[in-house]
Amino acid sequence: DNPIVAAKNAIAIDHPDVAKEMDEVIAAVEAGMDVGQIVMKFGKACGLPGSFQGALASILLAPDYVSAVRTNILAGGDCCARANFIGAVFGAKFGIEAIPMEWIEKVANIGTVLENAVKVYASSK
Repeated sequence: DNPIVAAKNAIAIDHPDVAKEMDEVIAAVEAGMDVGQIVMKFGKACGLPGSFQGALASILLAPDYVSAVRTNILAGGDCCARANFIGAVFGAKFGIEAIPMEWIEKVANIGTVLENAVKVYASSK
């Protein structure tokens, strides 16, 4: 079961425009386009729908968090909007363990960041 296709099918009736955008990205991936090509096709700016489509391409093509981050950066343009979505999806799928420790150690006040993340998670239960 493909979670991207399941999500697309779940929103298709209420949000046909978003489902169409997802179909366009899936078709581009199936046609053999890479993340850079897909970002170029749909737009490098941080605005929607281009940033959503570029992020979705990274999610579909990258096998892991690190690869998704790197291909997103290499695709160019305003990659921070795409990175928010990519990080949320890969974080949900792989957890904090997917982030290299050397990246985590470079974050200022990481202890506070992690403490707040745990609080947010705990409050969602």
